[in-house]
Amino acid sequence: MQAFRLMIFEWFIYISALFVAWGVSLVLWGGFQSWRSNFRAGLKLEERMDIEVRVLENNLQSTQTVESILRRPTHWQDCQVARIEQESNDVKSFYLVDPSGEPLSSFLPGQHIVVQRPEHPGFPQDSRCYSLSDECLAGYWRISVKRQSDRLESFSRWLHDEISIGDSLKVRGPSGTFFMKAIAEENVVLVSAGIGITPMIPMMLHAIGKRYRSVRFFGQFRDPEHMPFVQSILKIGNQHPSLRSQIWISRVPDNIFETAQSIFRSGKFTADNLTSSIPTGEFDRTSFYLCGPIPWQEQLTQGLIDRGVRIDKIRFEHFESSSGEPTNTAPVTIVAPKQVKFSKTGMSASFDSSCPSLLHCASRNEVGIDSGCRVGSCGACAVRMLEGKVRYTRDPQFRTKGSEILPCICVPETDLVVEA
Repeated sequence: MQAFRLMIFEWFIYISALFVAWGVSLVLWGGFQSWRSNFRAGLKLEERMDIEVRVLENNLQSTQTVESILRRPTHWQDCQVARIEQESNDVKSFYLVDPSGEPLSSFLPGQHIVVQRPEHPGFPQDSRCYSLSDECLAGYWRISVKRQSDRLESFSRWLHDEISIGDSLKVRGPSGTFFMKAIAEENVVLVSAGIGITPMIPMMLHAIGKRYRSVRFFGQFRDPEHMPFVQSILKIGNQHPSLRSQIWISRVPDNIFETAQSIFRSGKFTADNLTSSIPTGEFDRTSFYLCGPIPWQEQLTQGLIDRGVRIDKIRFEHFESSSGEPTNTAPVTIVAPKQVKFSKTGMSASFDSSCPSLLHCASRNEVGIDSGCRVGSCGACAVRMLEGKVRYTRDPQFRTKGSEILPCICVPETDLVVEA
């Protein structure tokens, strides 16, 4: 009996030990699982933080690069025309190089240069700005110019008819605040009409090599005879499937058929088309870049705002109207005429409400001030204001320095002394 009791006691001790061991193992396993879960969470957090740090470093590096380019002084220089290509019925591309053989400076995708036309018999010296239309690190500059008129005084006619390979052009730049500013993991939507495609090419080439969520291009053209760079867009799309393009044609010929797979579309796109493939929740992570005629830009911008896109996510390039004056400036309200003195020439003029801008007043009084875009984008007209105060009729797109003003988009609020 004593032996039986001893055996029962030993079995009790053994089973108790098993239960204790099982309990301890559960505690240890639970602790291990908890530790592993916390470790993984910490690792994921560390990975996320590492990614965010890399993004911030890339953005900082990009910002530093952008600032260095924006602050780089621009000056007039001679460039040689090395090549000319006919891009469509009315658009020619001019490839410019440094005559010394040195590579021309890089630029931000979307920027432009100012081209100066020397004084002609019967015509004063003049200048215009043209977007750079090729890769921004190429070492050469390409401008693509639409023939706007056949009139003798037309700037674009002069380039098309009188400039040949080997000729020298005086240019200044690159400059301008319309350039790619999207950050990593954003959607990028490039939108152009007609010759507005020119700054989109370097933007496209820049965007396809970056870590953007998506890159889309919408191009509006009149007809197949007036579609510059379409072959380039098709080639870029074939090499980089991440680029999704739609080319819209207002006047579609019978031999072009629209299909679900084709990038060609008939008619005109709207703000609905630009946003249809982007979830509403991603609008704040989407940057829209518009370049085309001002009324077209204004209509699309309002359409995007109506669909919930923030105005600060929409960027656009200003075009000069065919008349050479801005089309959407605020009305000039001058209570009393103001006296403007041009210090270099010694000329004085009375500015009143018949002048839409200080540049117009200078031109009327035969005071030579360079001009380009005439909408405050290129900075070609920038001069120093020595005395007085001006009011801008639209927001400047060019960064002035110190006491500089942009005569093309400002009017005097007081009597002025201008260094011109």
